[in-house]
Amino acid sequence: MTDLEFASIDPKDELVCLGHEEDLPGQGGALSPPIVQTSLFAHESLDHLIESLGAEHTHHVYSRAQNPTREAVERKLATLERGEACRCFASGMGAVSAVLLGLLEAGDHVLYVNNVYGPTLQLADRLERFGVTHDIVLDLDLRAIEEALTPQTRIIWFESPGTMQFRMLDAAGLVAMARDRGIHTVMDNSWATPLFQKPISMGVDVVVHSASKYLGGHSDLVAGVLVTSRELMERIYYDSVTVACARSPSACASTTPTGWPWPGTSRRTGESGASITRL
Repeated sequence: MTDLEFASIDPKDELVCLGHEEDLPGQGGALSPPIVQTSLFAHESLDHLIESLGAEHTHHVYSRAQNPTREAVERKLATLERGEACRCFASGMGAVSAVLLGLLEAGDHVLYVNNVYGPTLQLADRLERFGVTHDIVLDLDLRAIEEALTPQTRIIWFESPGTMQFRMLDAAGLVAMARDRGIHTVMDNSWATPLFQKPISMGVDVVVHSASKYLGGHSDLVAGVLVTSRELMERIYYDSVTVACARSPSACASTTPTGWPWPGTSRRTGESGASITRL
């Protein structure tokens, strides 16, 4: 594999990062999405307010739920991940918490595969107090993973590449195994990013990111991202919105700026990494 192949990025994704899909007329021609710094939103009638309260995951009622500035970022990230719905959080653990709180209940089991982000496993330990059990499998052989499943397994949570050691696994094979058993798959895509890997296109149900890593990349950003289907997002939203803090409008404005240089820095990172491996 050449450096060029390693660093290959879909030109459509580069356009998204440049802000090609932004609603410039709807933003008054502003190149950057305006910061809508408000807590509450006005409604044209009582009926419209009641309608909005009944579907707060898609309507503007309170900025902890939906906000136009955050939605501009979420649309961009959903497009990059090829997902239907995205939600941004104040930290990566906000996104992780939202998924686990939204999809699990007492008696359920989670199987963590590969080297998983440490705080995610710390949360898994805390969820044991509420009747949600878990196991960890470091053997990436699909047979070993299958043997660790239980009748109560509801989620297979994995990373590929894995944290720190960057080991890769057969994601497509793992997804097929989970789907045959009605188990949700969640993939932390923080390391590869959607520029180099699109888990949803491989059949993964939910993708999470610690945006502090490559989505930011400069040690100046703390944020989390969750991308999934509209159906699962609605379920996760209502079960988790009360405790999983959303990212503020002002913070969202700095998450994916117009003219986002991320593709360029990611390409250079890939080229540098490939060069180092040859030394």
